[in-house]
Amino acid sequence: MSWKKLKTFAIVMLVLMDAVFLFLILQRHDRATHYDDALIDSATAIFRESELYVDRAFLSKKHVSLPVYTGTSDPDAMLFSPIVSAIEKAGYEVKDEPGGIYCKNAVGEFYFGDDFGFYYAEKGRYDRPSDLLATERYIRLTEDNAYRQSSMRIVNTFLEKYAFLSAETARYGYEVAYTDVYSSGVNYIVTLSQSIEGVPVHERICVMVSGGRVVSADGIFATFVPTKREKAETVDIMNILFTEKAHLDAVYRAGGSFSYTPMVLTEVSYSYAVYFDTNGEFYFVPLCEVRYANGESRTYNCVSGKLYS
Repeated sequence: MSWKKLKTFAIVMLVLMDAVFLFLILQRHDRATHYDDALIDSATAIFRESELYVDRAFLSKKHVSLPVYTGTSDPDAMLFSPIVSAIEKAGYEVKDEPGGIYCKNAVGEFYFGDDFGFYYAEKGRYDRPSDLLATERYIRLTEDNAYRQSSMRIVNTFLEKYAFLSAETARYGYEVAYTDVYSSGVNYIVTLSQSIEGVPVHERICVMVSGGRVVSADGIFATFVPTKREKAETVDIMNILFTEKAHLDAVYRAGGSFSYTPMVLTEVSYSYAVYFDTNGEFYFVPLCEVRYANGESRTYNCVSGKLYS
C-alpha cells in the first residue's frame, strides 16, 4: 500500500473512531437525560399493578432537573430598596420592626415580612383577599371577560407605582404573571405569582380591586432576588411516581377495600418554594406536582423527595 493510500486509510479510521466515540458519548448522555424504552415499559407495568395509570409521554420526555437559587434577606437593605423608597415618597412612614418592615399613613399600610410575607390594606379594610377567595362568593372570570382585563390593568398600575416590578431587571430577577381574576359581582380579586427564569413560584399574591383601585393584598412576594444559581441533585419523575405508588398501596392496605381506586395521571408541573434558614439565607427549591383525572394532586420537594406542605 502506498504512503498516500495509507495516509487516507488512517484518516478514514480516525474519522470512524471519532464518530464511534461521539456516538458513545451521546448514548451515555441520552441515558442520563432520558429513560430507555425497556425501563418505561417495566415501570408503567408496575404502576398499573396499583391502578396507577401513567402515559408513556410523561416518562419519554427529557428529565427535568431544576437548579436551586439562593440569596440573603437583609432587613437593613430592604429599607433602601426601590419598593420601600417608592412607598416612602408616597407619604408613608417607614418603620423597621422585629419580623419585618411596616409602612403606614392615614390612608393605609404596607407590611413586608423577613419571610417574604406581604400585606397591604387601605384604612378600614381588615379582610385578607386570600381568605375571601376561599368563600363561595367569588367566581373565576373567563379569559375574554372585560372586567378581568380592566382589573389586571389596575393591579399593574399599582405594582408599577410602588416599584414592585423593579426586580425584573436583576440577573435572576422575578417576572410577575397574572394567573386568575375572580369576581363577587361587586369586587374583584386578582391572583398573581412571581417566576424565576420562567418557572413559577408556588406561592401567590391575592389583590382585591374595589371601586377602580387596589384596596388590599396579601400573600408571598419575594423582595430580594437570588444572587446564586446552584446545580442540585434532584429526585426525578420516575422516583416520584414510585413514591406515589407506595402511597396508593398504603391507602389500599389501610382502607381494607377489595380494589384500588384508579388514578390516571393527567399533569406534571414544576414550581419553586422558598425556604429560610436562621442566618437569613433563602433558598428557592424546586417542587414537582402530580395531578390526576379525579382532581387529586400531591406536591413533592424535588431535593428531599418528600411531600411538600
